[in-house]
Amino acid sequence: MDEAYTAVNDVLGCEADPVGDPIVPMGDGIRLASAQKLCFEKVQIDLFADEKAFRETYQILSDSNQGKIHLVHGKNWMVVDFTEIATGQPSTRDIERLVKELNGEYVIVGT
Repeated sequence: MDEAYTAVNDVLGCEADPVGDPIVPMGDGIRLASAQKLCFEKVQIDLFADEKAFRETYQILSDSNQGKIHLVHGKNWMVVDFTEIATGQPSTRDIERLVKELNGEYVIVGT
């Protein structure tokens, strides 16, 4: 997680001590993310133990009807911006910048 956090922090400039706890999507009664860390109050980094956990979490976020969720992801990681579903307002964080720097893909999921 330290390497992932450092890579994201180098691009986004994470807060030193963001308020709150990461959101843990649950599926079939199991914790899907193997490691999580907040970058900002509503922006978190998730690392996954395997591809199955990644796919299940991605599907849970995609199926959400609480609002739009902006995320950048790679093979076993995501940077997820929950600002819009938490506050009803668009995020001011430009996580899309991570696409180029971390070779990720930017998507908006949920409705």
